[in-house]
Amino acid sequence: MSAGRAFFGVGGTLALFLGAAFQRPEWFYRPGFEAADYDYVRKELSCPDIRLADLDLPCLSLPKTSLADFERQGFLILRQAIPVEAVHRLFREIQCFVAVGFLQPRVLSDRHQWAVSARNVWMDSEAFASFVLHALQAAMPCLCNCSRAHVHSPTHRSQTRTSEDQNPLGCLAAQLLGASTVRYGSEAVNMIRPGQTGAKTWHFDVQSNLRLEQSPRGLPLLRFFLPLGPQDLSANSTGGSLQLLSIEAVRHLRRSYKSCFVDRERRLVIGAECAVAAEAMSETPDLSLGDMVLYSPLVAHKTQTIYQGERTGYLGSLYDPELLTRWVRQEPVPSQADPERYRLPGSMLLDVFCMAGAACYDQSSGECHHNLNWQSAATQGISDGTTPCFPQIYPSRVPSEVATRLAKQLTNPYGPDMVLSRWVLHTMPCFKMLLAPVYLALDAWYSRR
Repeated sequence: MSAGRAFFGVGGTLALFLGAAFQRPEWFYRPGFEAADYDYVRKELSCPDIRLADLDLPCLSLPKTSLADFERQGFLILRQAIPVEAVHRLFREIQCFVAVGFLQPRVLSDRHQWAVSARNVWMDSEAFASFVLHALQAAMPCLCNCSRAHVHSPTHRSQTRTSEDQNPLGCLAAQLLGASTVRYGSEAVNMIRPGQTGAKTWHFDVQSNLRLEQSPRGLPLLRFFLPLGPQDLSANSTGGSLQLLSIEAVRHLRRSYKSCFVDRERRLVIGAECAVAAEAMSETPDLSLGDMVLYSPLVAHKTQTIYQGERTGYLGSLYDPELLTRWVRQEPVPSQADPERYRLPGSMLLDVFCMAGAACYDQSSGECHHNLNWQSAATQGISDGTTPCFPQIYPSRVPSEVATRLAKQLTNPYGPDMVLSRWVLHTMPCFKMLLAPVYLALDAWYSRR
């Protein structure tokens, strides 16, 4: 009798399985992984070893007028902030990644407005890692350069500052934010080709429901945009620059138009009249190789369409971890986030496979971080403590964090180490269904702890 029940049980399960396969074949096999994967990469790689450790990367010393401009406008344009040779080396690394198939450029389509959009490249690339973790070993010249509408030419000051272990990105962020410590995160390398628009709609980084009455210097996080090449960007000829709306402009638009830069139904709403006015008030700077844009998450922006050639851009975040932790916990939950997963510490402990929207897995501590913007161990919000996933770059590097990266103990969920897992989950959706009860059971268990 028991054998009969077992036979009918197995037979019934098999019948349901086969029935589902015939009725819903897409549950069992779905092609097109290369087109659907956000940052499609391959494990094979044969690029030359490119590093920046031998380069001197000076830090710009910002005058007080730059701080006032940033407070008022929300962004700065720094001329020749990074040596052109460093930019060339980073671009050669991306060129090689594309040439050998490590990064797979996408064709133009309504779905893919980026040819390449790769996250956390520094975790997989030695060139980008040597830039992010770069330390100045010699005397550091103080350069003066300003930004925005009236751009000052760089001038060398007679004095010098000595630093044994300082990073140019961290140095700039510390000056603008008044930060004592700076960490690095939310990195992306984006490529656009003719006809592609990149981020074609106005948006805010970090989250769309930010309180826009805040001060740029009071928000302890900063974004940077560094064009990598292959050409200088001219707003009128090549395109491919950033279109920026100053904080003053956004506040004016919100006062003048209805449904203008407001968060509604989990998305940023911009009315038709507001959009036309925004185009007229936006600024699109010409950017030479070595120039950098520093902007607050309070600044609305979008990608200018590329008209000629192609453009590779490098973006990332710089933040004060102590101040940011307090700020995040005081701000409203992002409208796209799950409030419980965002607010509660340990709410993502259920993700034992580190695949549920994960940003980084730190093998040295066994922690999985779930927010691209900042440290977020086992949560979608922000966590206390530090991690090499979001390394300290100012006032000095942390030796244990550098050692963890050099030992390749950081796993990039968007990189080559996880490409097989992403392929399985995309190509055979039934695996997600099989994992769902596991996640639900773990979630229920952790919620009772």
